[in-house]
Amino acid sequence: MKPKNALATFCTVAVTAGWAGVLLDRVAHTPASTQGPGMLFWLTAPLATAAVLRWRTGGWRDAGLRPGLRRNARHYATGLAIPFVVGGGAIALASITGRVAVNWDTRSYLALVASTLGFNLIKNVFEEFAWRGYLSSKLDAAGHSDRTVYLVTGLIWGLWHLPYYLFLLDGNLMTSTLDVPGPVFALLAMGVLMGWSVVQVELFRQSGSVWVPLLLHSIHNTFIDPIAAQGFVSMPTGVGLLFSPIVGVGTTVGWLTLGLWLRQRRLAVSLAQPDAVAPAPHQTSVR
Repeated sequence: MKPKNALATFCTVAVTAGWAGVLLDRVAHTPASTQGPGMLFWLTAPLATAAVLRWRTGGWRDAGLRPGLRRNARHYATGLAIPFVVGGGAIALASITGRVAVNWDTRSYLALVASTLGFNLIKNVFEEFAWRGYLSSKLDAAGHSDRTVYLVTGLIWGLWHLPYYLFLLDGNLMTSTLDVPGPVFALLAMGVLMGWSVVQVELFRQSGSVWVPLLLHSIHNTFIDPIAAQGFVSMPTGVGLLFSPIVGVGTTVGWLTLGLWLRQRRLAVSLAQPDAVAPAPHQTSVR
C-alpha cells in the first residue's frame, strides 16, 4: 500500500470510528453516555488500523516505542510540567475575575487521582500510539511542513473526538465543566485539541519517543481534567469560555503558544548545532 493511501485509510477510520460506535450502541440498545461497546470501538479502532497498516507497510520502526528514559529526562520533565502550567495558568487567570468558586477537598481529589492514573495511562496508549506514533510520524516521513503536520494531526484528533463529545460522553460531565450546548462544547474542545496537538507533535519529534506525549496526556487527564469536570473549581459560563482548563479559548492559546515555543527551541538547536538532528523514533535508547 502506498504511504498516501495508508494515511488516507487511517484518517478515514479515525473520523468515522466514533459514529460507527454510536450506531453500534444504538443497535445494542446501550443507553446514551454509557461506556458500552460503542465507546470501546471508538477508542480502539484507530490504533488497530495503525497496527494493520504498519504490518503491511514496514513495521513499527518509526513509532517511537523506546522510552529513552536517561536521554529524554528533560523531555519527560517538560511533559510532566506542561499540564500544570497550562491548566494552572488558566485557573489563575480565571481567578483574577473574582468569579471562581473553589470547593477543594484534598482527600477526595487525591483518591480520584489514585483511582484514575492507571486507567488513563492505558487509555492513552490507544490515542498517542495512533496520533503521534502513527499519524504525525508518517506525515513527517512524507516530508510535510510543520504547519501541515500540526493541522492534519490536530484536526483528525479533534474530529475523532467529535462523536465522543456529542453522544458517548456523559452529559453531566460536560455541563459540570462548562454549561453550554453540546455542539458548542465539542467545537471548543476541538480547538483545544488542535492547540494541544502542536505540543504533542513537538515532544514526540524532539524525544523520538511516544511515551513522552503519552505521559503529558495522562497527567493532564488525571490531575487537571477532574478539577473542572468534578467541580473542585467552578466558574460561570462567560469566564469558562475563556479560561476553562479543559475547553477555554484562552487554554487553546496557551497550548498553541507552548507548542510554537517548543518548535522554536528545536529550530534554535538545529541552527546552533547543524549536525545535531532530533533523533528518529527508531534511534532512541532503551534506557
